[in-house]
Amino acid sequence: LMLNTGVMALFGFVFWIINARIFTPDQVGIATSLISAMTLISFASALGFDITFVRVLPGSKNRSEVINTGLLLSLVAAITLSIAYIAVIPRITPQLGIVSQSPIHSIIFILLVASAAINILTDSIFVAFRAAKYNLFIDGFLMGIAKLSLPFLFFGFGAYGLFSASGLAYTLALITSIIFLIAHFGYKPKFRIDIPTLRSIFK
Repeated sequence: LMLNTGVMALFGFVFWIINARIFTPDQVGIATSLISAMTLISFASALGFDITFVRVLPGSKNRSEVINTGLLLSLVAAITLSIAYIAVIPRITPQLGIVSQSPIHSIIFILLVASAAINILTDSIFVAFRAAKYNLFIDGFLMGIAKLSLPFLFFGFGAYGLFSASGLAYTLALITSIIFLIAHFGYKPKFRIDIPTLRSIFK
Protein backbone atom coordinates (compact mmCIF):
# COMPACT_ATOMS: atom_id res chain seq x y z
CA LEU A 1 0.00 0.00 0.00
CA MET A 2 2.84 2.38 0.81
CA LEU A 3 4.59 1.58 -2.45
CA ASN A 4 1.31 2.05 -4.34
CA THR A 5 0.89 5.51 -2.82
CA GLY A 6 4.41 6.45 -3.89
CA VAL A 7 3.96 5.13 -7.44
CA MET A 8 0.64 6.95 -7.85
CA ALA A 9 2.19 10.18 -6.60
CA LEU A 10 5.08 9.83 -9.05
CA PHE A 11 2.82 9.16 -12.04
CA GLY A 12 0.53 11.99 -10.93
CA PHE A 13 3.46 14.39 -10.80
CA VAL A 14 4.57 13.45 -14.32
CA PHE A 15 0.93 13.57 -15.49
CA TRP A 16 0.60 17.24 -14.59
CA ILE A 17 4.06 18.14 -15.91
CA ILE A 18 3.09 16.75 -19.31
CA ASN A 19 -0.38 18.27 -19.40
CA ALA A 20 0.87 21.69 -18.31
CA ARG A 21 2.84 21.73 -21.57
CA ILE A 22 0.28 20.35 -24.04
CA PHE A 23 -2.80 22.16 -22.71
CA THR A 24 -3.36 25.87 -22.09
CA PRO A 25 -3.45 27.24 -18.51
CA ASP A 26 -7.22 27.82 -18.78
CA GLN A 27 -7.79 24.25 -19.93
CA VAL A 28 -5.65 22.84 -17.14
CA GLY A 29 -7.49 24.99 -14.60
CA ILE A 30 -10.93 23.84 -15.70
CA ALA A 31 -9.84 20.20 -15.96
CA THR A 32 -8.29 20.34 -12.49
CA SER A 33 -11.56 21.64 -11.06
CA LEU A 34 -13.55 18.87 -12.76
CA ILE A 35 -11.10 16.21 -11.59
CA SER A 36 -11.33 17.56 -8.05
CA ALA A 37 -15.12 17.45 -8.27
CA MET A 38 -14.96 13.87 -9.54
CA THR A 39 -12.71 12.91 -6.63
CA LEU A 40 -14.95 14.58 -4.05
CA ILE A 41 -18.15 13.05 -5.42
CA SER A 42 -16.57 9.61 -5.73
CA PHE A 43 -15.42 9.57 -2.10
CA ALA A 44 -18.83 10.79 -0.92
CA SER A 45 -20.50 8.12 -3.06
CA ALA A 46 -18.50 5.37 -1.36
CA LEU A 47 -20.95 5.77 1.56
CA GLY A 48 -18.35 4.38 3.94
CA PHE A 49 -18.30 1.00 2.20
CA ASP A 50 -14.56 1.37 1.60
CA ILE A 51 -14.09 0.98 5.36
CA THR A 52 -17.00 -1.44 5.76
CA PHE A 53 -15.54 -3.87 3.24
CA VAL A 54 -12.25 -4.04 5.14
CA ARG A 55 -14.16 -4.71 8.36
CA VAL A 56 -16.80 -7.15 7.08
CA LEU A 57 -15.45 -9.09 4.10
CA PRO A 58 -12.69 -11.15 5.81
CA GLY A 59 -15.21 -12.98 7.99
CA SER A 60 -18.16 -12.94 5.60
CA LYS A 61 -19.67 -16.13 4.19
CA ASN A 62 -21.53 -14.21 1.49
CA ARG A 63 -18.78 -12.07 0.04
CA SER A 64 -20.37 -11.57 -3.37
CA GLU A 65 -23.63 -10.37 -1.79
CA VAL A 66 -21.76 -7.90 0.41
CA ILE A 67 -19.72 -6.61 -2.51
CA ASN A 68 -22.71 -6.32 -4.85
CA THR A 69 -24.72 -4.45 -2.24
CA GLY A 70 -21.95 -1.94 -1.61
CA LEU A 71 -21.08 -1.41 -5.26
CA LEU A 72 -24.69 -0.89 -6.34
CA LEU A 73 -25.48 1.56 -3.54
CA SER A 74 -22.30 3.46 -4.36
CA LEU A 75 -23.26 3.49 -8.04
CA VAL A 76 -26.69 4.96 -7.23
CA ALA A 77 -25.11 7.59 -4.98
CA ALA A 78 -22.52 8.52 -7.63
CA ILE A 79 -25.17 8.95 -10.33
CA THR A 80 -27.41 10.99 -8.03
CA LEU A 81 -24.64 13.31 -6.83
CA SER A 82 -23.27 13.70 -10.38
CA ILE A 83 -26.67 14.76 -11.70
CA ALA A 84 -27.00 17.25 -8.83
CA TYR A 85 -23.53 18.64 -9.64
CA ILE A 86 -24.38 18.99 -13.33
CA ALA A 87 -27.60 20.82 -12.46
CA VAL A 88 -26.08 23.23 -9.94
CA ILE A 89 -22.48 23.97 -10.95
CA PRO A 90 -23.19 26.01 -14.14
CA ARG A 91 -25.12 28.52 -12.01
CA ILE A 92 -22.37 28.76 -9.42
CA THR A 93 -19.30 28.59 -11.67
CA PRO A 94 -20.21 29.18 -15.34
CA GLN A 95 -16.69 28.20 -16.46
CA LEU A 96 -17.46 24.63 -15.36
CA GLY A 97 -20.75 24.60 -17.23
CA ILE A 98 -18.95 22.46 -19.80
CA VAL A 99 -20.33 19.40 -17.97
CA SER A 100 -23.84 20.37 -19.09
CA GLN A 101 -22.88 21.72 -22.49
CA SER A 102 -24.48 18.71 -24.17
CA PRO A 103 -26.15 15.43 -23.14
CA ILE A 104 -22.99 13.57 -24.16
CA HIS A 105 -20.84 15.71 -21.86
CA SER A 106 -23.24 15.08 -18.99
CA ILE A 107 -23.39 11.34 -19.57
CA ILE A 108 -19.60 11.09 -19.80
CA PHE A 109 -19.23 12.99 -16.53
CA ILE A 110 -21.70 10.72 -14.75
CA LEU A 111 -20.06 7.52 -16.05
CA LEU A 112 -16.54 8.62 -15.18
CA VAL A 113 -17.51 9.72 -11.67
CA ALA A 114 -19.31 6.41 -11.13
CA SER A 115 -16.21 4.51 -12.28
CA ALA A 116 -13.99 6.47 -9.91
CA ALA A 117 -16.37 5.83 -7.01
CA ILE A 118 -16.58 2.10 -7.56
CA ASN A 119 -12.82 1.88 -8.11
CA ILE A 120 -12.35 3.23 -4.58
CA LEU A 121 -14.38 0.30 -3.30
CA THR A 122 -12.55 -2.32 -5.35
CA ASP A 123 -9.31 -1.03 -3.83
CA SER A 124 -10.76 -1.68 -0.38
CA ILE A 125 -11.90 -5.14 -1.43
CA PHE A 126 -8.34 -6.10 -2.35
CA VAL A 127 -7.16 -4.77 1.01
CA ALA A 128 -9.84 -6.83 2.76
CA PHE A 129 -8.63 -9.91 0.89
CA ARG A 130 -5.02 -9.12 1.88
CA ALA A 131 -4.13 -8.72 -1.77
CA ALA A 132 -2.93 -5.12 -1.90
CA LYS A 133 -0.44 -6.16 -4.58
CA TYR A 134 -3.32 -5.80 -7.04
CA ASN A 135 -3.75 -2.17 -5.97
CA LEU A 136 -0.11 -1.58 -6.81
CA PHE A 137 -0.43 -3.23 -10.21
CA ILE A 138 -3.80 -1.72 -11.16
CA ASP A 139 -3.84 1.72 -9.54
CA GLY A 140 -0.11 2.26 -9.40
CA PHE A 141 1.16 1.08 -12.75
CA LEU A 142 -1.81 0.40 -15.06
CA MET A 143 -3.76 3.54 -14.19
CA GLY A 144 -0.56 5.59 -14.05
CA ILE A 145 0.52 4.57 -17.54
CA ALA A 146 -3.00 5.17 -18.85
CA LYS A 147 -3.01 8.69 -17.36
CA LEU A 148 0.24 9.48 -19.15
CA SER A 149 -0.98 8.11 -22.48
CA LEU A 150 -4.62 9.15 -22.77
CA PRO A 151 -4.18 12.97 -22.76
CA PHE A 152 -2.43 12.75 -26.14
CA LEU A 153 -5.51 11.00 -27.58
CA PHE A 154 -7.88 13.66 -26.22
CA PHE A 155 -5.68 16.68 -26.91
CA GLY A 156 -8.15 18.18 -29.38
CA PHE A 157 -11.02 18.21 -26.87
CA GLY A 158 -9.46 20.79 -24.56
CA ALA A 159 -10.27 20.85 -20.86
CA TYR A 160 -12.95 18.18 -21.14
CA GLY A 161 -10.52 15.97 -23.00
CA LEU A 162 -8.01 16.24 -20.17
CA PHE A 163 -10.71 15.49 -17.61
CA SER A 164 -11.94 12.53 -19.69
CA ALA A 165 -8.42 11.14 -19.94
CA SER A 166 -8.11 11.11 -16.17
CA GLY A 167 -11.57 9.60 -15.74
CA LEU A 168 -10.99 6.89 -18.34
CA ALA A 169 -7.89 5.81 -16.44
CA TYR A 170 -10.17 5.12 -13.45
CA THR A 171 -12.56 3.25 -15.73
CA LEU A 172 -9.74 1.06 -17.04
CA ALA A 173 -8.62 0.36 -13.47
CA LEU A 174 -12.19 -0.53 -12.46
CA ILE A 175 -12.67 -2.99 -15.34
CA THR A 176 -9.34 -4.65 -14.58
CA SER A 177 -10.20 -4.88 -10.87
CA ILE A 178 -13.54 -6.57 -11.57
CA ILE A 179 -11.82 -9.07 -13.87
CA PHE A 180 -9.27 -9.94 -11.16
CA LEU A 181 -11.98 -10.25 -8.51
CA ILE A 182 -13.91 -12.69 -10.69
CA ALA A 183 -10.87 -14.68 -11.77
CA HIS A 184 -8.95 -14.90 -8.49
CA PHE A 185 -11.48 -14.40 -5.69
CA GLY A 186 -14.65 -16.05 -6.98
CA TYR A 187 -16.62 -12.82 -7.10
CA LYS A 188 -20.03 -13.18 -8.77
CA PRO A 189 -21.34 -9.79 -9.92
CA LYS A 190 -25.10 -9.27 -9.82
CA PHE A 191 -27.23 -6.15 -10.06
CA ARG A 192 -28.98 -6.89 -6.79
CA ILE A 193 -28.99 -5.35 -3.33
CA ASP A 194 -29.16 -8.05 -0.67
CA ILE A 195 -31.44 -6.68 2.06
CA PRO A 196 -30.30 -9.05 4.88
CA THR A 197 -26.69 -8.17 4.10
CA LEU A 198 -27.55 -4.46 4.11
CA ARG A 199 -29.26 -4.79 7.50
CA SER A 200 -26.29 -6.61 8.95
CA ILE A 201 -23.85 -4.00 7.64
CA PHE A 202 -26.04 -1.14 8.83
CA LYS A 203 -25.94 -2.50 12.37
